[in-house]
Amino acid sequence: MAEVMRAVRQDVAGGPEVLKVVEVERPGPGPTEVLVRVRAAGVNPTDWKHRAGGGFPGSRRSSWAGTCPAWWRRSGSA
Repeated sequence: MAEVMRAVRQDVAGGPEVLKVVEVERPGPGPTEVLVRVRAAGVNPTDWKHRAGGGFPGSRRSSWAGTCPAWWRRSGSA
């Protein structure tokens, strides 16, 4: 079974009521990428303006804090 993670998605433009928490398959990082486990994310004016007007599709976060568990595993650090 593939590992899953929670994500916040929107399918249409609108207010906060269009945001949905969904479970999606956890992506693996590519050779030049890291997978970040986000512990906290901020919502800035840019974020809610894009949500209200449609803006950019998919996930868009400009302020976050977390860890990089995949990077630690690949680098051999513990």
